[in-house]
Amino acid sequence: MVQIWGPTTGETLAVREGAGWNSMVAWSPDGTRLASTVESDEGNRIEIWEVQTGKRERLLGEFLGEIGDVSWSPDGLSLAACSWGGEVQVYAVATGEGGVIYTFDNNPGFAYAVDWSFDGAFLAASGDFGMVVVFQRHDWNPLLLLSPQRARVNDLAWLPRRYSLAAGDGNDICIWNVGTGETEAIYQGHTKTVFSVAASPDGHYLASGSGWDQTVHVWDLTTAQHLATFEGYSSQFHALAWSSDSTCLAFATEDDAITVMRVIE
Repeated sequence: MVQIWGPTTGETLAVREGAGWNSMVAWSPDGTRLASTVESDEGNRIEIWEVQTGKRERLLGEFLGEIGDVSWSPDGLSLAACSWGGEVQVYAVATGEGGVIYTFDNNPGFAYAVDWSFDGAFLAASGDFGMVVVFQRHDWNPLLLLSPQRARVNDLAWLPRRYSLAAGDGNDICIWNVGTGETEAIYQGHTKTVFSVAASPDGHYLASGSGWDQTVHVWDLTTAQHLATFEGYSSQFHALAWSSDSTCLAFATEDDAITVMRVIE
């Protein structure tokens, strides 16, 4: 199931029973719809549903493996997803038209994360063997291929209002200038593999979480300085999300809990 909570009260506002196992969710930019991945005996697909009515709008895609990530374009017209079958797929939300734009051809070739640039002009995807691919939206041709030379890139995030991309690189976080392909900064602080990264909406901060060292770090994107570490948790971190005002951070952990912390006063 997919649940929606009021972040200040913890009250459950809505529950949506899906057609199978849901592992990823993503809000549409206007907040009226949710996309959730559905994995069942009938296959791996993406379910779009209306938040107010709870009505399922449509099912999208057919994926060869477990869906690793799903991301709305900033204009809300397209939905990108990637799978552990190595595929990157993009669909028009209104019509359901679309399909595979790229396949990581390494073996096993898992694809872990997708994210749109702030203006929707580019899409980035990451996979095994340290591969990050950036696509141009108008033709889906690969524009840039980046390789941190590590085992895999578990997560990536475009920085707001910049053509720069942050990605987990082993225990570190690399920030690349997509225009030049050059490394802008490397953030070091985790002792084990980075599982998730998230840039604050105002573009001032970056959060990173490790599934194995059980810490979340917050960085200042202007000065590249480390600001805070959240630790003392007994479970792995698997997802991070900033509040829209860039003051609070939500952590999802493997012990079935979501914690909301005020990071910036």
